[in-house]
Amino acid sequence: MNQKSGRAAMEDKIPPFAHKMLVYAPNLYFEALDAEPKVFERFSPGNILEDDVCILNQIHRVDFSKMEAIDGEVNNLWLFNLYYGEYLIYLVTRAKKEKREDLILKSRDIFKALAESFDRPGIGRAPYVLSLQMVNLVISWNIVDYMKSSMNGKAETWFYADLYRKYKFLQSHTEKHLLANHYFENIKTLLIFAMIFGEEEKVKEYEALLEAELVEQILPDGMHYERSFMYHKIILEDLIRVYLASQTTPWEPEIKDLVFPYIRKMCIFSDRMESEFSRTPLFNDAGDNVAKPLKTLLKAATLLGAIENSELLANTGNESEGFAFPHAGYYKQNKGIYSMIVDAGPVGPSYNPGHHQNDCLSFEFFSKKRPVIVNSGCYSYFGNLRAYQRSTAAHNTFMVDDTEQSQCWQSHRVAKRMSDVGLTMEENGFVGHFTDYKGHHAKRTIEFTGTYFAFTDECTDEGTHKITSFLHFEPEIKLEKISDTEVLLIDKKREIPTLKLSVNAGSMEVFADSAKHLYSPEFGIMKVASAVEITGEKVKVTVEENHD
Repeated sequence: MNQKSGRAAMEDKIPPFAHKMLVYAPNLYFEALDAEPKVFERFSPGNILEDDVCILNQIHRVDFSKMEAIDGEVNNLWLFNLYYGEYLIYLVTRAKKEKREDLILKSRDIFKALAESFDRPGIGRAPYVLSLQMVNLVISWNIVDYMKSSMNGKAETWFYADLYRKYKFLQSHTEKHLLANHYFENIKTLLIFAMIFGEEEKVKEYEALLEAELVEQILPDGMHYERSFMYHKIILEDLIRVYLASQTTPWEPEIKDLVFPYIRKMCIFSDRMESEFSRTPLFNDAGDNVAKPLKTLLKAATLLGAIENSELLANTGNESEGFAFPHAGYYKQNKGIYSMIVDAGPVGPSYNPGHHQNDCLSFEFFSKKRPVIVNSGCYSYFGNLRAYQRSTAAHNTFMVDDTEQSQCWQSHRVAKRMSDVGLTMEENGFVGHFTDYKGHHAKRTIEFTGTYFAFTDECTDEGTHKITSFLHFEPEIKLEKISDTEVLLIDKKREIPTLKLSVNAGSMEVFADSAKHLYSPEFGIMKVASAVEITGEKVKVTVEENHD
């Protein structure tokens, strides 16, 4: 379609009501959030001018007229991200920076494609998709102004008319049947666009709904109740966007009063839990290439005044040996160059545990901020690997008599569940327990001194029981077996000390660079790494620096 006919097609779709709309022109773009090079890296490998789009580390050729991949099958997660349109922010940023007409025209075509996708049944009308897409469209619009003059001055009217019809559709299609982060995204977007379109009564309605969701979804110690570090950061960005939207409207003071206390609590939680780590902790569904980096979010929050620089360890350089967040169920200790984070959170939320993984009493262990002992992560929400990466065996924890902690099934379902989860953090370690879905009472004791850590896994029920403990290693860690009970953990880069793992009780099986451990630090990445399994009536393991 040539430029002239393309322009006419969009202008013809401007409804009569659009010329009478009240619009508080928003600025959802915020340089501290949206000009982050690490964010752009996610999309840069694809040649979007040739319709090759990189999403979640996978490149596919797209027919934008149908909004679908044309070079083979893709899963729904990839397609949903195609409709989110976050890559459009990357494209218009390049168009503005490089002053390239070809990028400008391409981005205009994608604006049009996302508008037309709403006219067809399918993903383009999915409420969660719209909730993310509408915000990404405004951010992209804020970055460049070429659209405002490219269609005889009618582009802006067309743009907000498209958003208005999506806004009205979303009002009657919120995802109350799912709740959790889906419903939160719906309400967040409805509040933003109620402010944009100056609908005072709707602003009050959605502000009250958002407040109710914040009370429920943000735990007293600041973490999002799905207990995924990734989704926690996504919700944190949502609150920042809500405040940015309010700044051009009469509702800025009350929105600030609503969201700033939660932004502050969420920032403090993330700062305390992640400040010694080089990537997102991989508990429950999480990866490093979906949410904004923590440093980016903390910078944005401080620039907006939601939190002071002096309150954040990441800015002050101060460190503490331990942090306990019992409502979230996460505990962390720092000892010299080593850090350990342990999960003792319940399955949750109870009515929608779709992002739960069997990682109770699992830990991740870092040396000099680099991951050493890691959970397996999340490659995708679909496919054969999904069931494995949700399983107990994919985490640094243990099972009793070959019993999963909870029954995870399909992509986002949990049936019978573990219970009685708890942990006490001591000066040098942790003592935790849970009851698996079959009723076995499991206990883990961890000693962590800074020169070594050791853990003991056992079942406290009467009789003899089989314990199977799992350990997974970052791909840069090479395993060298030196006896039936000892293995060296050698950093291939030689940047961190070599560690010796000794089995004090139980028998060990070593899987070096094996399909037994498929590691996904980001969605769409699958790395073969090494793992160890230890079995016995009781398992005891010590990990210490090797000085032989």
